[in-house]
Amino acid sequence: MVGALVNKLTPIVGIAGEPVKAVILKKVHGLPYREGVASVVVAKTANLIALVIFLAVGMALAFAGDRLPEAYRLAAAAGFAVLAFGIGVVFAIQRLRVSSQLG
Repeated sequence: MVGALVNKLTPIVGIAGEPVKAVILKKVHGLPYREGVASVVVAKTANLIALVIFLAVGMALAFAGDRLPEAYRLAAAAGFAVLAFGIGVVFAIQRLRVSSQLG
């Protein structure tokens, strides 16, 4: 909850509280920073993948009807594609251990 509070109070959207979570894992549970940061990154990635699935279902439902103008559909599809691609890149970086190899 402390990490979520820091996320809400700081202008750095959604990521400022993540290091706080790693520090709390170290102080409270004695977890080394390396494992704490890895845990936070995996949790954030899982949340983002769930977001893509949620948005895909919502877009499928929105596109099922004919209420949205074609320009809105195109903009929504383009935005979703960019978001899904970015999250896919983040997942691939983790899966292929790119950051570990760079470190």
